[in-house]
Amino acid sequence: MLIRKAELQDVRAVYALICELEEQDLPLLEFENIFGSLLKLPEHFLMIGEIEGRTVAFLHLRVEGQLHHAAKIAEILEFDVERSHRGRNLGQQFFAYAEKLARDNGCIQFELSSNMLREKAHCFYERQGMHKFHYKFTLPLSGKTVNENKLGV
Repeated sequence: MLIRKAELQDVRAVYALICELEEQDLPLLEFENIFGSLLKLPEHFLMIGEIEGRTVAFLHLRVEGQLHHAAKIAEILEFDVERSHRGRNLGQQFFAYAEKLARDNGCIQFELSSNMLREKAHCFYERQGMHKFHYKFTLPLSGKTVNENKLGV
């Protein structure tokens, strides 16, 4: 698998992966605008995984200084390997690449949040040496009430 920086022309392939991950169609125009903005920010690393010129994986890593660590932290914000390509060690290769990228940028820790329902993903992250130490709390601000944790909402 070839891993490279994402470019603006990758937006539709990334959109397809993220919609697959979230199990819903996201608003395309807003997605395209955010994607374009993130490409310009030096603390955001948007990476593509390709096989034979076809996008099969995407990883979005943010590197930032955090006061409560008094150091730089790398956080995976989005990470997906296309379902048809899972189980081929592509995720492991991509994760190792992102970990090296974080180290090369002076980060002391690598972290992420994952939906509680993504149990296979949790097993994957634990196999990569990660540990569950935190909770993530959310509060919808759109007026839409979410009463249960499910994908596709």
